[in-house]
Amino acid sequence: MSEAQGLGGVQVTAAKTQTHWREVHRRMNENLLFAEDLNGRTSVVMEIVDSGVIGVSDGDKKKDMPWIAFKGRSGKALPKVLALNATNCKAMQTITGTGVIEQWRGPVELVVVRTRFKDRKTGEQQETDAIRIAPKRPQMNQPAFAPAPPDTKTTTEPPPGDGYTFDPDAPKED
Repeated sequence: MSEAQGLGGVQVTAAKTQTHWREVHRRMNENLLFAEDLNGRTSVVMEIVDSGVIGVSDGDKKKDMPWIAFKGRSGKALPKVLALNATNCKAMQTITGTGVIEQWRGPVELVVVRTRFKDRKTGEQQETDAIRIAPKRPQMNQPAFAPAPPDTKTTTEPPPGDGYTFDPDAPKED
C-alpha cells in the first residue's frame, strides 16, 4: 500500500489490490442471506429445512419477518437464513399450499433479480440485486424432494449426488 495526500490534507492509503465494495460495507443483518452471498449465481435450487420469524434491523428499528433456512452439501443447515418480504411469502404460499410459515419445507428455486427501491433516508430511487423465490417447485428426479406433508418432518439426509444444493464455499457453476 502507498500513502497519498487526500482531500482536506487527510492521508489516504491506496490499495494495490482491487476490493469489491461489499467486502468493506457489511450488511446490518449478517445472519441473513443476500444476493451477493450466492457468489454470482443467478439461480440456485435449495432445500428448506427450517422456518420461522426473526427480528430484522433496518438501522433505525427492528421488525419481524418470516425466514427460511436451507441445508448445504453436508446435510447441515447453512449459517444464513433468507428473510422473506411479502412477494417471497406469496410465492411460498403458492408453492406449498399453505400460509403457515412453519410448514414451509422442501425444494425451492432462488432467482436473483435486479430491483428498484426508494431509499428511506434520502428518498432517492436505488437499484440492487435481490433474491426472489420462483413461484413453482423445481423439477426434481429424487423422491426425497417431494413436498413434505404438513405434519411430517423433512429428511435431513443429503440427496444422492447433491449437485443442486447451494454451498456458499462451492465455486460458481457455469
